Amino acid sequence: MLSCDTTLLSQFTALSKSASGASLTSLILSYINKPNFYSYSVILEMVEEGEEVREFLKSFVEGDVEKVLSSPLRSKIIPSGLLNLLSITLLSHFHQNGLGTYPLPPLLAHLKSSTSDAEFQSLCNADEVESIFVKCLYANAINKGKVKHVTNDGTEFIVGGPINIPFTSSFSFLKTLQIKVEDEIERVEVLKISIEKEEQEELQKDEEWIKKKNESILKVKEGKDGKRKRVKVEKGEEGF
Repeated sequence: MLSCDTTLLSQFTALSKSASGASLTSLILSYINKPNFYSYSVILEMVEEGEEVREFLKSFVEGDVEKVLSSPLRSKIIPSGLLNLLSITLLSHFHQNGLGTYPLPPLLAHLKSSTSDAEFQSLCNADEVESIFVKCLYANAINKGKVKHVTNDGTEFIVGGPINIPFTSSFSFLKTLQIKVEDEIERVEVLKISIEKEEQEELQKDEEWIKKKNESILKVKEGKDGKRKRVKVEKGEEGF
């Protein structure tokens, strides 16, 4: 569980330079084993920087990507380590709730285009070149159905949530989903053809049965004109 990974937590503790960040760090370390620690309300209660920061973090928690990335507070809060620590807390929350991890390289490119190199590097993990902040921000947004993705060819699509699937740069899960949908459509079409064939066969059997039944109650009789012909035998007539 990421919530018990003290090594990872200690790495981000060093990023906390402000008083609020330091106090948040100590709170995380002291409450790390408490089951109710990861509720969003508790996280927000830790913030003591005023209403603006509260609103900013509220946008983060709610997955409002545009508001977070466009906020002037972002450049002040992110270097302080406050959001990095909040990100770890949220990522722990995702892990505890079985939502998995969300590697999102294409989204890092979007972030890099809107930040300075220094700020971008401060957000990224040196080994994976992945930001815990971005990972959690978008994971939370994805799970609330509030994020728009743009593929390499410029195609836009909305991903709704909650979704319990790891996201990859190739969006292979969408291809898998598309194949599954196409397979299901094909299966339904085959089933439809099969049902229509069965219905047709049953109808043909019914028609043949009716024809044979009709033939079985016809009898050759001699008419008044002396000609023999098949006529329908009424019930009770000649033992019928």
